[in-house]
Order: sequence, then structure tokens, then C-alpha cells
Amino acid sequence: MWQRDSWRYILEITRSHVQRALGFTDEVIAQYPNRLAGTQSCREAAKRIKEEFARYCDPGTVQVEEFTIHP
Repeated sequence: MWQRDSWRYILEITRSHVQRALGFTDEVIAQYPNRLAGTQSCREAAKRIKEEFARYCDPGTVQVEEFTIHP
């Protein structure tokens, strides 16, 4: 999966990686429709995306930022 290239490591992207990414995208689209900014569906999708990213990122680095919506 990881290949050494002189002083760095390069992640080899496989068909499985692509399928998982697209599968996760399909999941978010199906489970959280109508995700206009600021809607409940949008906030729930953000929580799910944070949960998924936290599985792969350094601890404490994944955060959902708050923002204000103006009509």
C-alpha cells in the first residue's frame, strides 16, 4: 500500500480505496438529502463526515466549524 520514494512515502491508491470513497459519498447523499447550508440534514451530514474522517486522521484534528447563515 505504501511505497518508499527516496525520502518520502507514497500511498498507492487502489480500486478498493476508490470504491470505499464513492460508497461513502453515496451513503451521505442517500441518508442526508436536501443538504442546504444550515439545515438539519446538512448538520447531520457534517457529523457523519466528521465521524468517518476521524477514523483516518490524527486524533483531535477533525472538527466541524460553526458559521452564520444570512438570508
